[in-house]
Amino acid sequence: MTHVERKSGFGMADKLDVVTAEIVCQKRKQRFGKRPKEAKKTLTDDNGPEFGEVDKDLEAATGMLVFRAHAYHSWERGSSENWNGLLRDFFPKE
Repeated sequence: MTHVERKSGFGMADKLDVVTAEIVCQKRKQRFGKRPKEAKKTLTDDNGPEFGEVDKDLEAATGMLVFRAHAYHSWERGSSENWNGLLRDFFPKE
């Protein structure tokens, strides 16, 4: 699971052994709860089932606005997609 701040390019990655909406939400609350307010303005997700329907819960817990990219519009998450590609160069899929 990766998260990238668009303007600075700062990225965070976590390896999840099991991917469920509850685990993803819990991990995101942990990650973004530690970030300063200036470093967590918005978050854009894709439409995968691993993100569940917990956008409002995540917004309340972190103080960020959570958006969803449109289906099949990967360019709406360009920074994240680029960062994922760079990360795969160092950690290829097994």
